Amino acid sequence: MDIDFRGYNENVVTFLADETVTAGKFVVMSDNNFKVTAAGSGDEIFGYCISVRDGYAAVQISGYIEAPRAGKIGLGLVGLVTNRGLSVMENPTAIKHRVIFVDDTTIGFMI
Repeated sequence: MDIDFRGYNENVVTFLADETVTAGKFVVMSDNNFKVTAAGSGDEIFGYCISVRDGYAAVQISGYIEAPRAGKIGLGLVGLVTNRGLSVMENPTAIKHRVIFVDDTTIGFMI
């Protein structure tokens, strides 16, 4: 039996997007005008960009995410940050996320 958590408690919100935002990368809030920008190294996870069109980004802000991982990451409640917005790495002082899957290259967690 295969287990899949995609779709669980998934919420996607539309934000204004600056020119750095691309689908398949993590984003952060850029200012107080409902605008997101691409996440950098060490940024806490705000959301994951699903798509971009005409200056707007569809951003997943809750639910299950699978992404590339950087470094060793444990299971359970783990502080996570982005690594250049492309992957996820552990940071014990960051906001905790429920990590439920880790292999050699991928992490699965609840955002």
